[in-house]
Amino acid sequence: MRLLVTGGTGFLGKNLINVLRSDAKLLIISRKYNKSHYKKINFIKSDFNISESNLKKIKKFNPEILIHLGWENIPNYTIKNSYKNLKDQKLFFKKIFKLKVLKKILVSGSCSEKKNKFNYTSLYFVNAKKNLKKYLKINCEKFNIQLIWLRLFFIFGKYQNNRSLIPYIISSVKKKKKFTLNNPNVINDFIDVQHVCKIIKRLIFSYKKNITMDVGSGYGYKVKDIAKFLENLRLKKKIVIKKYKKNNFVANTLKLKKIIKMKNFYNIENSLKINYKNFT
Repeated sequence: MRLLVTGGTGFLGKNLINVLRSDAKLLIISRKYNKSHYKKINFIKSDFNISESNLKKIKKFNPEILIHLGWENIPNYTIKNSYKNLKDQKLFFKKIFKLKVLKKILVSGSCSEKKNKFNYTSLYFVNAKKNLKKYLKINCEKFNIQLIWLRLFFIFGKYQNNRSLIPYIISSVKKKKKFTLNNPNVINDFIDVQHVCKIIKRLIFSYKKNITMDVGSGYGYKVKDIAKFLENLRLKKKIVIKKYKKNNFVANTLKLKKIIKMKNFYNIENSLKINYKNFT
């Protein structure tokens, strides 16, 4: 199977490439390129303004599926950046649709699209994502392309920016440094990036229908409880993190559970242990 990937050099992209590289031929489009990480993988260095020469390369590669993870200058959620992304990505897709090669498009959306939770990003970002989804839905129907839209919740794991919450806590705990939690009682739905990659892989290779769905654990966890758990790992004390679900903003996993056997996933304690152990 031949997969075209945007955003393959980002946090989720790097993990996903590792999962897919042995099962598919890959062509990555990105502005950045790390030769050591992407050995023996086809690569196009470009932003969303794809040149005619690069379009010819894509046409020659003849991708069956596009995995669209790209969004430039995250976490810049300003009106200017949000609508620049929307404009540029619509132009990108317009060119890709003209190639008439794709059978499926999978897009990484955001949990902030749900229930007016734009405070996690911004109203501009959410509106841009929704507008892009509407555009893709119309054109995928026109060109008979399957569309999978994933509303991703709070992903953590390998290759994540060290300034992100969980890597920041792990780093501080390992170095025995004091750290500050701006919102210690906030409850978020955290999910291991490896689980997200398994979900995406299953959807790529086995799922044949259009779908929009949440991708998360289905449970919420207090930030301060995660911090306490990680501190106790260093002290070699065992605790269990309390789960929250009712009346909290968590992923609706009904659709996900019908497609994926989530019982095969690590619980959050085991995921945090693995990330703590492997953190450098």
